[in-house]
Amino acid sequence: MWFCGCNSSNQPKNEKIETGKSNLYVNENSTNVNSDIKGGLIINLNRQDLDRFKKKGIINYSDFGAIGDGISDDAVFIRATHEVANHYGFDVKADNDALYNITGKKVSAIINTNTDFGNATFIIDDTNVDDYTSSIFEIRSKKPSFKMNNIKSIEKGQKKINIKFNEEALVRVNDTNVRRYIRYGLNQNNGKEQTDIFLIDKNGNVDQNTPIIWDFNNISEMTFFLIDQNKLEIKGGKFITIANQVEEENHPYYSRNILVNRSNVEINNLKHFVKGEGNHGTPYQGFISIKDASNIQIKNCLLTGHKTYQKIGNAGKIVSRGSYDLSVTRSINVLFKNCRQTNDINDETYWGIFGSNYCKNLIFENCTLSRFDAHQGVYNATIRNSTLGYMGV
Repeated sequence: MWFCGCNSSNQPKNEKIETGKSNLYVNENSTNVNSDIKGGLIINLNRQDLDRFKKKGIINYSDFGAIGDGISDDAVFIRATHEVANHYGFDVKADNDALYNITGKKVSAIINTNTDFGNATFIIDDTNVDDYTSSIFEIRSKKPSFKMNNIKSIEKGQKKINIKFNEEALVRVNDTNVRRYIRYGLNQNNGKEQTDIFLIDKNGNVDQNTPIIWDFNNISEMTFFLIDQNKLEIKGGKFITIANQVEEENHPYYSRNILVNRSNVEINNLKHFVKGEGNHGTPYQGFISIKDASNIQIKNCLLTGHKTYQKIGNAGKIVSRGSYDLSVTRSINVLFKNCRQTNDINDETYWGIFGSNYCKNLIFENCTLSRFDAHQGVYNATIRNSTLGYMGV
């Protein structure tokens, strides 16, 4: 929604643009950012600044108030930078040599455009957080996802589904009446609902490299994620997580990560370190966490394995809790190339670095990592010219 007043030059005096939960104003006042009580942002963008940004095509975090001194909390300004970039299509570049402080406040920056974290460092303090489920950055598609209930069943190996779009899509389907991957032993559970993912073209033809692997006689839910055709590039950056100190042994997993919810994304030359792990803490879902996406490439990245903590399992005995720096869920065509980790891949103090669920076509190429894991199944996994540590496959 827009509103404007007009001056003699016919240029709007004040423009208001709603961007999700936030409001962006464009006028002659100085550029600044404030938070509202509902968790949104009030962004004022000076018109001359906007003209300058349009000429460059790139904006920096400091353009919206980030200090980068390692003391000030820069999360709100980082989020605001990306909201403006997303609206106008600007690339984002972190300021050279900046040290950005990300405290425990719930502030997630949505990324829709190319982002260069450069040689900047991001300190993510997890010792006191408002919302452990929130991500620091979420790489998100502008294309909508949607559910359809007119398809009641599909068969294993089916070549086509009765639907047409103007573009390709990733399809997620589940049946809550059927359980798969039932665990026994110390970490026993009742399994997970039957779930599959596959790719279709605009005419509903199933990609032969992502076949339907089960019969779904009674579909509970079918979700379609439209696939972005242009590649989004995320590169650089040094991220340091100050680990949580949660004492509750059954506390749910922490996110506080980079979440990839968009197809056709490349993350290159990113580094992640973990500091401050003590005698207790709760596990992490994955610093790079990929969900409901296809054609993802993680290249030349340095990650860190997380310390293993224990709890009393479902069988009433002590079990280890898996904690991850890389995770992939319901995703297709994901490549990890030239990736390493900071700690010894054979040090059993740290849990295996990688975990996945419901995936197809996963590749490790020239990687040195402590583990390749598929909890709830994988169709077509390749490990090429790589070294795995003590947890293996």
